[in-house]
Amino acid sequence: MALFALPFTIVGLIFLFAAIGPMLYDGWRMRSWQPVHAQLVEAELLTRNGKGGRAYGVRALYRYEIDGVQHTGRRATIVAGTDNVTDFNLELGRRLERILQSGGRLTAYVNPERPQEAVLDRSVRWAVLGFWSLFAVGFGGAGGGLLVWSMRMYRSTRGQALRRTASISGPRLE
Repeated sequence: MALFALPFTIVGLIFLFAAIGPMLYDGWRMRSWQPVHAQLVEAELLTRNGKGGRAYGVRALYRYEIDGVQHTGRRATIVAGTDNVTDFNLELGRRLERILQSGGRLTAYVNPERPQEAVLDRSVRWAVLGFWSLFAVGFGGAGGGLLVWSMRMYRSTRGQALRRTASISGPRLE
């Protein structure tokens, strides 16, 4: 049973530590990033068709200046890639394309400690977080629960076997 439960637990932990944790951490640390004027150089709404329908993502290239030094940024959002959880990427992609057509001036948020780090939209996507949490809790919870249950069953049956062995052998005479 434990071997069956282990992959479920691993999937839950992967979602927790490779997706949910980094998104929350980035959202928390980006709250203190400073807004700067930026020039949008490229913007593209990415579209991917899949089993779950059409998914959208955003690609951007922008320039900004900090203390007289030019920097180039590519990070548009906290969560990279495409998804179809909400219309967030669709709306952002369309907005960035309109901004590009109208001159490309926008605000980027820059890490004051590492000015080469920047992002255009620093908002935590709570719908994506909720969706990923279903996997973390569903798979991780089911797998973890099965692991705990199988360990208890193992200990219980092992304890019963030891008691049975002790009662069969009877008292020791010395």
